[in-house]
Amino acid sequence: MDADSKRKSRERHLKALPKLRTRDEEKRLRELARQKKASRPRQTPRRRHWQADEDDEPDLFERMRAKSPETDGAPPRVAASVPEEPAVGEPATVVFVARGRVRLAPDADAPDDEGDGTLEASLPPELAATQATTVAVGDRVRFVELGEAGEGPYRVTSVEPRRSALSRSDPGKRALERVLAANVDLGVVVVSARTPPFKPGLVDRVALALEAGSVRPFVCVNKIDLVRGDADASERRRIEAALTSFHEAGYPVFRASTVTGEGLDELGAAIRGTTCVFLGHSGVGKSSLLNALDPSSAQTIGAVRASDGKGRHTTTASSLHVLSDGTRVIDTPGVRTFGLWKLGADEVRAAFHEFEAFAGDCRFRDCSHRVEPDCAVRAAVGAGRIARARFASYLRIVASAEEP
Repeated sequence: MDADSKRKSRERHLKALPKLRTRDEEKRLRELARQKKASRPRQTPRRRHWQADEDDEPDLFERMRAKSPETDGAPPRVAASVPEEPAVGEPATVVFVARGRVRLAPDADAPDDEGDGTLEASLPPELAATQATTVAVGDRVRFVELGEAGEGPYRVTSVEPRRSALSRSDPGKRALERVLAANVDLGVVVVSARTPPFKPGLVDRVALALEAGSVRPFVCVNKIDLVRGDADASERRRIEAALTSFHEAGYPVFRASTVTGEGLDELGAAIRGTTCVFLGHSGVGKSSLLNALDPSSAQTIGAVRASDGKGRHTTTASSLHVLSDGTRVIDTPGVRTFGLWKLGADEVRAAFHEFEAFAGDCRFRDCSHRVEPDCAVRAAVGAGRIARARFASYLRIVASAEEP
């Protein structure tokens, strides 16, 4: 190896040395730097020296200071606020989200490319990179037109702060927040009496997520007509027991059938004039309910697989629909599981409202209601005053919330 090659090899080696330092070495070097900085003499702040003219009064500046607002009894001055930068673009509501782009419903009349009053807009790179969290159906945004007037293309410039949201952890990346709907008033958790079978566990999880996002939860059991016969008496009792526990927790409950029309008027009246989100397992009939509430919505309806009784995904992405009475409904894809986004054990415990009537009698103020002695909540469960199924769901959710 010639001298030049040796020199270049040495330079590469020296350049790589900082990357090869151990954590202890890095800590030691930082400590040495702090000590060196602390040992430096503190510099005296520079003072401004005023040079008064010969005919100035010697106490001029002292008298000026004495008349400051803080000492003469006058109210202190309030600095003028810096005006906020005006929002760029026209306001609109997001009605559909795809990769790197959204479909918007502008507030004002604007040219549209689908003939339905909506237009497509691209997302700037900083939003597109995080759109699972930063952009959702229901969001209020601003957009601008990049080309000729009325011909597009369009681009979103900003997303306005949300007043509420429904979030979950991403199924593939638990550390990623996925926002399903934004700026909604209430959330309808749809379950099915049968095909697919009634599973109340999802209600507990989604209701927690809704309340954490400042959204009021509703519960709707669809296909209630399928458990009317004598042979279904035990199943009907199980469903009614679960619905009673949801009612006691403070959630409005609806029983509905798109076949017989049962409960549709009550559900329609409860959501009228609001912005709401429908969420549930695949095949529970969210799109069927939306069609029954307003046939003009014309949602695709899918069948349930005969092999396992589970539903097919007929809604593949969240979308916003405006019913004839002005109600806004966000229909979401069916979910298999629902991971809660950053809810700790304390938040989960506070969301089970039926515990409040008994928690004050627990021996410990911060009782988790799991292993502590003299727990009044567990005693209430044993006495049948709190539904066992709800308490079991609470234990499962708390355990999952504590997982790393």
